[in-house]
Amino acid sequence: MLFRSVILIAGSVCGQVAIINVPAAGFNEIIFEGNQIVQKSAAGNEALPAAPAVIWSDDFSDTALWVMSNTSSPPHDWVIGTTALPIITVLNSTSGGNFAGFDSNTPGNGSTQNGVIETVNPVDCSGYSNVSLSFEQAYARFMDSVYVEISNDGNNWTKFQVNTNVPINQVTQNPDQYILDISAVAGNEDTVLIRFRFVGGWDYAWAVDD
Repeated sequence: MLFRSVILIAGSVCGQVAIINVPAAGFNEIIFEGNQIVQKSAAGNEALPAAPAVIWSDDFSDTALWVMSNTSSPPHDWVIGTTALPIITVLNSTSGGNFAGFDSNTPGNGSTQNGVIETVNPVDCSGYSNVSLSFEQAYARFMDSVYVEISNDGNNWTKFQVNTNVPINQVTQNPDQYILDISAVAGNEDTVLIRFRFVGGWDYAWAVDD
């Protein structure tokens, strides 16, 4: 889990979705150790606590800050709350409380799902060239695919497939932290939007938070 200079975090050391600026002068790696961000030298034998400046944060406590949509059959959306999901049950995130979850199993055999949950308000990343997204998750994989999608204009979206290393019929840790470099889309942009997408049909579940 390596990232540099600036990170857009869905699930930060503060236990929230957050954008933070991590000063990294003189160091070539920024890593997580437990719930603390530290800077390490190129030699790997020094570690100093970083002082991240939180630019934006969210923990799903205000459902009005996210919007759901789908082209599923039958219609089926993401849900924000604490409802148990198949296999995963609840997400044991750092902040606790609400999380966003997609249940692919309940609609049953013959169903198809394509559901997204998206930030309502754009995030200003101008002035930050290196941006990463980090979030806590629990994911049970079957034949589905899951994505993070980033836009800097609200119309065009760059899709990143995630969790490709999780084997079929396997589950991530709960929680599991995922960090994704989105600098190519979000760096120095002032209208960054984030969304999570689940594509499948009678599969298991995905939950995200922090």
